[in-house]
Amino acid sequence: MATSRVAHLAVRRRSSRQRARRRWAVGVLLVGGAILVGGFWPRLQLQASPNALAQVVVRGWGTRVVHAAIEEGAGSSQPLRVMGGSLWPRQPLPSGHLVRVQVEAAGLLGWPTRRVWTVRTPAVPRVVSQDVRVDVGQPPIAAFSAPVAQARWAATGQVRGAVGYTRVPLGPSVMSPNRRGVVALQVRARRWEQWGPVLRVHWASVPWLTVTAASRAAGQENWSTAPIAVTFSAPVRRANTAHWTMAPAVPGRWYRKTDRTWEFQPTGAGWAPDTTIHIGFPAGTEGPRAEDGAFLLPSARAVSVQLPQGMTLRLQEWLAQLGYLPVRWLPPAVPGRSSGWASVYQPPTGQFSWRYAQIPAALRALWNPTYWTAMTQAAVIAFQHAQHLPVNGIPGPAVWTALQRAVADHAVTTTPYAYVYVSETLPERLWLWVGGHLVLSTLANTGIPQTPTLLGSYAVDERQVFQVMRGTNPNGTPYADPVHWINYFDKSQAVHGFLRAHYGYPQSLGCVEVPIPMAQQIYPHLYIGALVTVAPPGSGPLVPPASGSRP
Repeated sequence: MATSRVAHLAVRRRSSRQRARRRWAVGVLLVGGAILVGGFWPRLQLQASPNALAQVVVRGWGTRVVHAAIEEGAGSSQPLRVMGGSLWPRQPLPSGHLVRVQVEAAGLLGWPTRRVWTVRTPAVPRVVSQDVRVDVGQPPIAAFSAPVAQARWAATGQVRGAVGYTRVPLGPSVMSPNRRGVVALQVRARRWEQWGPVLRVHWASVPWLTVTAASRAAGQENWSTAPIAVTFSAPVRRANTAHWTMAPAVPGRWYRKTDRTWEFQPTGAGWAPDTTIHIGFPAGTEGPRAEDGAFLLPSARAVSVQLPQGMTLRLQEWLAQLGYLPVRWLPPAVPGRSSGWASVYQPPTGQFSWRYAQIPAALRALWNPTYWTAMTQAAVIAFQHAQHLPVNGIPGPAVWTALQRAVADHAVTTTPYAYVYVSETLPERLWLWVGGHLVLSTLANTGIPQTPTLLGSYAVDERQVFQVMRGTNPNGTPYADPVHWINYFDKSQAVHGFLRAHYGYPQSLGCVEVPIPMAQQIYPHLYIGALVTVAPPGSGPLVPPASGSRP
């Protein structure tokens, strides 16, 4: 009994193991079959492509794309070229449009599959700016919002591939500043797309680096020693100040103020008032160069700075100190800025007084310490002549420099102040006042109505002992008259001696005529810069007032 039970149990165990083996074998067969079927079953996946319309990824052993096309509606389609899994249109497609892509594939065992996707073609890249700035030595480049596959030039039809770059060169390198041009072109994001609209891109190479100059003084500061600022139109990489020139030159140094401004600071007395300062800059590699590579100019460039004129008050203080005015000037007790160029723009306070006890009223009326008058101009002319300077009555830099030097040297004129007064009140008369005294008075002739004598006050600007004056009479006939002891004023009219039967009424061609002996007496007292006044009819005689009041 026991033996038979044991045998029965062994049989049962053997049967169980056999069933387990059969189940495992079936499972293996099922899994293997599934894997085999899955490996051969064709599957498709569509991905984006940087160049083609799309990229097809196929899965399944032996699976291949057998057909690809674009569905265009109404049962029509456009076949696609399949290269390495990439789908390429055979005809240009519009940009930025949705298209339906149909792909059919077959597996190794002939099992087919078909998929349809909707794909949007890339939009035409937009130009970032239609105005392009070009650095010297670089080509003009247009920037686009998206990569460009190709560009076509409208003028020539030339097509260039950009191969996915967003920057497209428009032409050859520009080798000089201030050049301009316009390029018309079309672009597309893919080679198989239709061309976009014509774009017009305007390019301009960097402008020539321009420069201006100005003095930095403000208000009543001393302009003579104020910095001279040179400002460029763009930041400067290299200034090369060693090659800059300045005229007139004064001691000082250049230093960088900002990336586009340099200043020259005089270290000495600076420039005289009214000086025109010329600053020269070389061209090319020796000249200033901007950060973007532009040179200054194709040729050398110069800029100028005009310093202000000095104050008329200071001019008259110095002229009075030197004896060229009928007034004296007493400097302040505390000198302050009583010397040097600083005083020219900030005159010291002082006191004027008349130099002589008796001053003619007509002469007194010409005096104003702070305004430019005929008396001031006459004094400047007298000083210019005494200093052997060009005689023009303008207090330029040379006059200011000579004045400053003369005051420092106490070079006071020894010529007595002279004044000629002519009245057209009948009978016409001339008075000569010299050094505070009436020297003489004589009958005189002024111009006839057709050629009147200029009224007003003028400085003598030329003198001659004798001359034959030539010209044309009012009736058109020529004249050639000998005249003596001539003192020209206002360039064309003169006080001179001329022989007449009578004197005291208008009969000249514009000059002031006196008897020749009287002209000979007048001549030694006058000088270049002596003041002449011609008063209109109705004016009074030259009567000195009571002595001594201040101007």
